[in-house]
Amino acid sequence: MAVASTSLASQLSAQFSGLRRSSPKLDHSQSQSLFQHVQSHIRLSSSRKGCRGVVAMAGTGKFFVGGNWKCNGTKESITKLVSDLNSAKLEADVDVVVAPPFVYIEQVKNTLTDRIEISAQNSWVGKGGAFTGEISADQLNDIGCKWVILGHSERRHVIGEDDQFIGKKAAYALSQGLGVMACIGEKLEEREAGKTFDVCYQQLKAFAGKFLDAVPSWDNVVIAYEPVWAIGTGKVATPVQAQEVHVAVRDWLRKNVSAEVASKTRIIYGGSVNGGNSAELAKQEDIDGFLVGGASLKGPEFATIINSSADYKAQLKSTAINFQLFLFLLPILLILFMASYSTSWRFNFPLWRQEHDPKQRAGASPLGVAILVVVLLVLLSYQSSFHSKWFGPLWRTG
Repeated sequence: MAVASTSLASQLSAQFSGLRRSSPKLDHSQSQSLFQHVQSHIRLSSSRKGCRGVVAMAGTGKFFVGGNWKCNGTKESITKLVSDLNSAKLEADVDVVVAPPFVYIEQVKNTLTDRIEISAQNSWVGKGGAFTGEISADQLNDIGCKWVILGHSERRHVIGEDDQFIGKKAAYALSQGLGVMACIGEKLEEREAGKTFDVCYQQLKAFAGKFLDAVPSWDNVVIAYEPVWAIGTGKVATPVQAQEVHVAVRDWLRKNVSAEVASKTRIIYGGSVNGGNSAELAKQEDIDGFLVGGASLKGPEFATIINSSADYKAQLKSTAINFQLFLFLLPILLILFMASYSTSWRFNFPLWRQEHDPKQRAGASPLGVAILVVVLLVLLSYQSSFHSKWFGPLWRTG
């Protein structure tokens, strides 16, 4: 699927297939040296084969961008942030959600444009009661929240929430009508050990098992892949790395839930997303949006990330037009080429003839053939990106 493109990728390609180790264990000195190199660059290669028979199938959902403000902000700074967002020009065909700290939800809800929905950053596993410090999904509904972020790595690895507990919280939130941004992702040592897929699948399994028991539909579920090593570190997964995991997640949904859920469920990327890298990430066919941390606290930059899908849509429109042009001109060129072999005077085009013999009417000149080949190659190059985007997934298997 992905092709290694750096010296580190070349070094690792012999040891890793996708994100899974495929060779015998390295000795201690080799392993230590290699992993130190990985830690300094955070770039693991992808093999030419891709990941274990995974079938790429791009999602069909609307682009989705969430802003997780975490434990940041004051009344003053949030007033400024909301003002920036209200005045920003945002791409219309993108779902946008922000998650302020609990104490500022009411302030944001009362002042933020209706164009942007409100999310909580956490919710309790069931109804309210004697649970000090917790917020129930029922209460979030009561104040007008539409979404909740669950399973974030900071809840998993700092607070200590496990997969099953997170799955129960998500199922209850869905049963109360909230949308859920279900977070998954591996730590650095898990990636280095080739366990990225295993970790993500295990986390997905906990979500899916509870969802199947609680709700009949995945329509309100957005899966956020956030590699832990990239959250708040400034290090971001390469587009190829992110795409590879997104493809695997979608394939897991196809195999374990349904093809419809796999196609409709939006899989977004999080992990040091910013205005500088979002456009390149958005080009990947299985990246359906972003969950943004620090950059979502800066209104203009967050708007840039929200609009990052616009340029890509323009590119798709251009390639679609080129593809139509290709389909229109190809039959004409083929007719001209076949006509060059005709013995009928009606097709006696000098361009295609070997003019040194006026009696020779059949056969094409080298110049004519060369022109035809060049034109065909130009047209093929125009439609290549369209081809790879829409038809490549039909046969791209591991």
